Amino acid sequence: RALVQAGPGYLQLGSVEWMLSPLSLLTFRPRFDLRSQWGRQRLSGELVLRGGADISVHDLSANLPAELIKHYLPVALDGDLSLQFAILHLREGLPYHTEGRLVWQRATWLSPAGSRPLGSYAVQLRQAPGDGLDGEVLTLSGPVTAVGSVQLSGRDYGVEILLSSEEPLENQLRQALSLIAEPDGEKYRVSLRGQL
Repeated sequence: RALVQAGPGYLQLGSVEWMLSPLSLLTFRPRFDLRSQWGRQRLSGELVLRGGADISVHDLSANLPAELIKHYLPVALDGDLSLQFAILHLREGLPYHTEGRLVWQRATWLSPAGSRPLGSYAVQLRQAPGDGLDGEVLTLSGPVTAVGSVQLSGRDYGVEILLSSEEPLENQLRQALSLIAEPDGEKYRVSLRGQL
């Protein structure tokens, strides 16, 4: 029943197994194979502790419930999040070197009138060591299309995503989108700037 603090809330890891590579202690960079499971939620990867707040994870694979998004956005969403990262290197809690992909499958808006399917989406993330993090937002399938980009430079972030649909969006969904997006003709533009 292990927990990890994730922003304003906690991420339940559940049952955690890890295996230490004894030879890695000789290089003062302990290396662990880590696995956790909590219901349908799964996480695995190779964790390397480089000292202080310098951590890298190789071959990270994770499946998480999309309801975690509710901790960060004021919209009731559901679906399945999956992460596949060849490398995720963090320094002082911020990305330093990244190569991976975040996928939101069967994205659903939980409206007062019932569940509304949105589609499936991906963010392809790339970051050379020490550079800013760049991500491309792609639509994989579904009635609502999202295209755009995300950036992180130090603690400064930017999000630019354009949302559209071939069919008119229902009033309740438009009202929910207005909490995080500005109308742009028949489309909606999510434009966020700030600091972590």
